[in-house]
Amino acid sequence: MTSWRLAILLAVSGLMACDKSTVEPVASLTIDLSASTEIAAPGDTISLVAAAKGPNLVGLEIDFGDTTSEIYPTHGASQARVTFRHAYTARGTFTVRVVVTDGTADQKDDSVDIRVN
Repeated sequence: MTSWRLAILLAVSGLMACDKSTVEPVASLTIDLSASTEIAAPGDTISLVAAAKGPNLVGLEIDFGDTTSEIYPTHGASQARVTFRHAYTARGTFTVRVVVTDGTADQKDDSVDIRVN
């Protein structure tokens, strides 16, 4: 039997497997959080940029470290770049943490410390 007849027979019967050239690797999940400044005065607005990549992003949740948080849905996108803005009223050091959730690759987080003088 010729190789092309064998390939057709295997494909029709459902026994043909993908070779490694047709298999796509699962994209890894990444998240990066950066702040416009890490030192601010009370009332100053800080911009925080969260950049995420993954196979099926569900959403981002940011916790500003002062009992406030925000959620940003991404609806299955493969990339997201979101700018959050926040002003702290109290002095202190606050850990800002962002968590990205992916429907395929679970969750990943990143954080940055903001000092308010």
